[in-house]
Amino acid sequence: MRHRVFGRKLNRDVNQRKALLRSLLSSFIAHGKISTTKAKAKFFQPVVEKLIAGLIKKNDLSAIKRAQSQLQNPILVKKLGDKAKEFSDRDGGYTSIKDIDIRRGDKARMVQIAWTTNEKNGN
Repeated sequence: MRHRVFGRKLNRDVNQRKALLRSLLSSFIAHGKISTTKAKAKFFQPVVEKLIAGLIKKNDLSAIKRAQSQLQNPILVKKLGDKAKEFSDRDGGYTSIKDIDIRRGDKARMVQIAWTTNEKNGN
């Protein structure tokens, strides 16, 4: 049974998962979008959402320190803070996951995770 089971292991130990998360975070913030497997994107998306939400809502030293501990690069923390200012009028949904294709080698579902646009559509 899956009762109270939380998180994803991604077939890695703890240190490998932390390194994977850190590299996904840094490349996502640096480039604005990344292509990865669906499992990694679902593992990664809540972390980005919480970092942005913490910077938007609190915008104090503790939120900045939390972002620095995750990213370990002051340039990326600054870039994340700028992105947080763009999303200051939103309550959530800062990233979106879109299906791309199936990877040819192992048939893994590939997705693209990117920042959502901050435009308000009249549709």
